[in-house]
Amino acid sequence: MLMLYNKGMKKLITLCMSLSLLFGFSPVLVHAVSETKTEEAATTSVTTTAPEDTEAKTKARATRVDAYKKNLKETLTTTVKNRIADRCQAAQTLVKVKTRNNTDITEKRTEKYDGIVAKLESLATRLAGEDADVSALNANIVELKSKITLFTTANESYQDALSDLETVECKTDPTAFKAALEAARAAQVKVHDAAKEIRTYLVGTVKPALQAIKAASESEN
Repeated sequence: MLMLYNKGMKKLITLCMSLSLLFGFSPVLVHAVSETKTEEAATTSVTTTAPEDTEAKTKARATRVDAYKKNLKETLTTTVKNRIADRCQAAQTLVKVKTRNNTDITEKRTEKYDGIVAKLESLATRLAGEDADVSALNANIVELKSKITLFTTANESYQDALSDLETVECKTDPTAFKAALEAARAAQVKVHDAAKEIRTYLVGTVKPALQAIKAASESEN
């Protein structure tokens, strides 16, 4: 059991401490319609997407936008539609920046999640080989992976909504823009909740499980 404490426990203690440094994620807020005057939308960049891929993406986007419009509870007045049409292209420029920012944040967040899972799995394997009881820890790892999958799925929907908000023909269809905006806001909440759920689980469940293994090892020693 001395080897367990020297090797496995050292990694366990380090992982416990690192969990508290993980958090601080906040999904990018969507403030697309602004009273502040902004620059006109930038020229759409040229892509190298294959024609069949572009067609498939266009159809998928159209399907999503139709769904957004069906879920829109607000009935827009002519005045509101005109206001959106006047300002939406400038707002789409801001959304484009926010989309890139959210992509960067998500990549870093996902890397951290994957890193924690990898460390937990490696630690569980090592401790199991040294006769430690890691059944609870293994169950925690499975649950953590499930929560990370929910986060990933929620964020994909959020990214889709931001992309739709950025590319919809808002001047001719301001209702679609408003619907996409509301969809992006709703998706953002789900991303935030999923990230919060992971944080709560790591602090409230995984960390205590690691501490319990550490305490059991110290008791045996």
